[in-house]
Amino acid sequence: MSPKKLKTGLRLKSSVLAALAPAMRPKNEAYLLRLADKEIAYQVERSSRRRSIGLKITADGLTIVLPARAPIKEAERAIQSKLKWILAKLAQPMPAVVALAAGSSVLWQGQAKFVQLAAGRTRLEAEILYVSELIPLPTALTRFYQRSAKAYFLQRLGFWSEQMGLQPRQLFVSSAKSRWGVALP
Repeated sequence: MSPKKLKTGLRLKSSVLAALAPAMRPKNEAYLLRLADKEIAYQVERSSRRRSIGLKITADGLTIVLPARAPIKEAERAIQSKLKWILAKLAQPMPAVVALAAGSSVLWQGQAKFVQLAAGRTRLEAEILYVSELIPLPTALTRFYQRSAKAYFLQRLGFWSEQMGLQPRQLFVSSAKSRWGVALP
């Protein structure tokens, strides 16, 4: 284990650094992994909820999400084991982010719909998605998508509960970023 130097001048092993409270660690740590013929720059995020290593590739590059107490060597092992996939994804061009505004288009069930501001509740009519001008556009779209998804999921839930002989108690639709579903008895 290679020691790292803290600002105080103390030298601690990386296993001790990994055990430090998350609040004492920087939010994102930047690293560079040198391989035989390549250098891979990556960020490390730590998560107290995470139990396994996660890889994210965005316009900013590669990010490794580690469990809170995992040593940095685990990130390097993950990169080496997924190197072919990482290099392929980093070589792909990232799609440009289009600003969300009135007149822009959004996808609705795989079809492009034009966004137009209007009074009242957000609604879809033919090729135009009328969005309430009283609410910020991202919030209004999220609410519309969730409301529409819930109606669809309720329909599918009815079909599958009958097929499986089950009676679900509730259906929730949320803006989950990491936990997509929970099955409870």
